[in-house]
Amino acid sequence: MSEQYHTHQVKQKYDLRDVAAKYTTLTDKDTKWKRGPCPKCGGKDRFTVSEEAFQCRKCHTSYEDVIEFMQWVEDITFEEAMKRLDPTAIEVTPNGNGKKPKDRQIDWSAPIAEYLYTDELKKIKYRVLDSTGAIVDKTFRWQHRNGNGWEKGTGKLEEPLYNLSAIVESGPDIPIYFCEGEKDADNLTKLGFIATTKPSTSDSIGKFIDDLSGREVIILEDNDQAGKDRTEKDAPELLAAGCRVKVITPALGGWSNADKEDVSDWIERKRLAGLQDGQIAQALQNRVDNAPYLEVEPPERVFKPLSLTELFNLPSKQWLWGDFIGAGDLVMIFGESGKGKTFAAIDLIVSGAAGMPYAGKFEVTRPLRVAYCAGEGVSGLRNRFMAAINRHKVNPDSLALQVYCNVPQLFDNNSAEFVSTFVVELAEQGESPDLVVIDTLHAATRGADENHAKDAGLILAAAKQIVEGLGATVLLVHHSTKAGNSYRGSSALHGAMDTIIQVRMNADGKGEIECYKQKDAEYFPKLYFELEAEHYSQSAYVQWLEASTVELNEEQTAVEKAKPVILDTLGRNGEPMNQTDIVNSIDGVGRNNIISALRELENEHAVTMNKSGAAKFYQINHTV
Repeated sequence: MSEQYHTHQVKQKYDLRDVAAKYTTLTDKDTKWKRGPCPKCGGKDRFTVSEEAFQCRKCHTSYEDVIEFMQWVEDITFEEAMKRLDPTAIEVTPNGNGKKPKDRQIDWSAPIAEYLYTDELKKIKYRVLDSTGAIVDKTFRWQHRNGNGWEKGTGKLEEPLYNLSAIVESGPDIPIYFCEGEKDADNLTKLGFIATTKPSTSDSIGKFIDDLSGREVIILEDNDQAGKDRTEKDAPELLAAGCRVKVITPALGGWSNADKEDVSDWIERKRLAGLQDGQIAQALQNRVDNAPYLEVEPPERVFKPLSLTELFNLPSKQWLWGDFIGAGDLVMIFGESGKGKTFAAIDLIVSGAAGMPYAGKFEVTRPLRVAYCAGEGVSGLRNRFMAAINRHKVNPDSLALQVYCNVPQLFDNNSAEFVSTFVVELAEQGESPDLVVIDTLHAATRGADENHAKDAGLILAAAKQIVEGLGATVLLVHHSTKAGNSYRGSSALHGAMDTIIQVRMNADGKGEIECYKQKDAEYFPKLYFELEAEHYSQSAYVQWLEASTVELNEEQTAVEKAKPVILDTLGRNGEPMNQTDIVNSIDGVGRNNIISALRELENEHAVTMNKSGAAKFYQINHTV
């Protein structure tokens, strides 16, 4: 003989979330609730379910156990639901007759209240039946017209405000009383007010704003957290629609301190005290008249001025490496392929993550969290990083360093690797990196024309998205032109960068790192290095050299010193410059030296010269 179960034993056997997952796709809403499309009406994210309860805001359905869920979703009887859940569990239900126990049944043919929702022409759309007290404290059922009868749920009918026809028929100067439920609205209507409520408290008031726009709206707030939340949600939308809004809080309305006290409770207490409806209406009107209108908050200013005192009180610039690379900066390091720029970048990464000074000169503020994104030369990364780790004698497990074998895309917003995805994924990891290295800029800008200023603008905006989204410094590793004197691409890059670093090899095979741009500090002196073989990794590392020990082929002349200054001047200007303007813009270098330097830069194809009459105009050549 089958074992007989009580209903609570069946309920305890199942987690309602697991049962519901067989009918719809669920995702976590929080630790208790899951949500997803309703298995009944299909409403997206309207269906929520916990271990022992579920509801659909579109169907206006809310039940409390797995048995009722099965009845609802399968449209079956109580006994059928029990047998579906456990065929061996039920031969006889707890009351012995195979029917749902009487204390679980609701007679919807005799509800304690019926609320009709109509359109503006008073045509009935659907109704709400209230059987509060039949089983639990609150029990409602929505029904819509089906021929001459009623069918459960709202169907696909548009949901109007309660008492919509009264709102439409009332004059524009008549206040509309906005309350929690239909019962409150009916009680206010009996007192002579125009009152309404939303079909569901979870609905946005924006769905009905056309019916309320420009009107005076009196919000009657219930004495509970839900009432406060509703006011905070609805009031701003009403104000934005041009409504004049007053909020009658429990204190202003005179509601009692009882939990969930509302205007209906207040009206009932007044009646019990012997007041007539006219007196009650006047008492409420007096409270409304004395309540202030909510003020419309002015929109936040786009342009916010600072006084000089406020300007001077702003925090000083923060540096990752003192007077070298700043926190939250955009930085570019460029050089020819095979000339040591990635080795120099990896040495910067490892020394920064280890909290060691870069090149023995630039102190790091603390050990840094670094994300290195490689789009080129991935196969050699293992050995290069191993060589740098061995050179600095650090434990790799002690470094907050993550290596990505792909780069965020800064131009193609249709790519799965677009920068917004990168920012979200790194932010979800917890602590954001201090430094994000993208190697190379070319690999991160698929489909872009690097010489086009408009494309460059989009690329720079995406790079700024990383800075702002993660609070990180972004270092872009980039290629130089064929001549090796400048970086490839639009001059817009120059204007956007806080620091630009050039890496190159001199005639003796020694590496040189030169400051090409430094916005917030003095240009740092040239650094020298050579690449030393590292036996264990079978790669190489950066060995820093003292400037005095580097044997240069020839002494750097005044003309040579003028070249980077000229390139910086042209880069900052962004437009072709007249020779005279270039001379006048540079201090501390003689006119003849500047003109000689311009000729050499032109011969080296670092700049281009065009004549307009007798005038000569120069600009950086980014196409070489």
